[in-house]
Amino acid sequence: MLVFGGIAQAADGEWEYVVIPYFLGAGMDGTTAIRGREVEVDASFSDIFNHMEFGFMGHMEASNDKWVIIGDIFYAGLGGQHPNVTIDYNQWIIDGGVGRKLGPNFEVIAGGRINRLDAKLGFRGPLGIEVEDSRNWFDPYIGGRLIAPLSDRFAIYVRGDIGGFSIGSDFAWYFNPALAINLTQKVGLVVFYRFQHVDYENEDDGFKFDMTISGPGAGIAFRF
Repeated sequence: MLVFGGIAQAADGEWEYVVIPYFLGAGMDGTTAIRGREVEVDASFSDIFNHMEFGFMGHMEASNDKWVIIGDIFYAGLGGQHPNVTIDYNQWIIDGGVGRKLGPNFEVIAGGRINRLDAKLGFRGPLGIEVEDSRNWFDPYIGGRLIAPLSDRFAIYVRGDIGGFSIGSDFAWYFNPALAINLTQKVGLVVFYRFQHVDYENEDDGFKFDMTISGPGAGIAFRF
């Protein structure tokens, strides 16, 4: 049996559960602005890791022969130095979705992501300006997941979605190919590469977060 997302078909109505604590080695590329003061960000994973204050990530799923319920939580607290600017921010992304299986190899998924960003920019120089702000927004999304079993031990998963639709972000997208490896009947290894883009802007108060977060990750999957 494969451990990530329930490739093996459960009996009618029988639910299976997967919990995956994971680590994401992501970099960031884009633009952020607070009260109209804009900063370009181009930080590799090593830059972020060196300035990470705290972080945790986890993925959860419940599935039966027709439905899948997905949850994911990401938190990172970062502080770093850029030319003439000190950046300090805490980011939450809480993802929840429901999928309908259209067969053994494809699921249609709809849901939403709650985004929270606490950000502070300190500009060095004669004036020593410091600006900070917090923002919460919700991005609905629609997408799907393709499942390609390779053997009894290996499978490839490709999940993608688009969202925002100017309800929260002007536009957001997510793409996550993954390889699931069965270690035992109840435990597996998941390795993946995540791309996630958010384009959120409030012109009224000059807040902007137009950022792509991408990088490799890995987690241990526990199946119940």
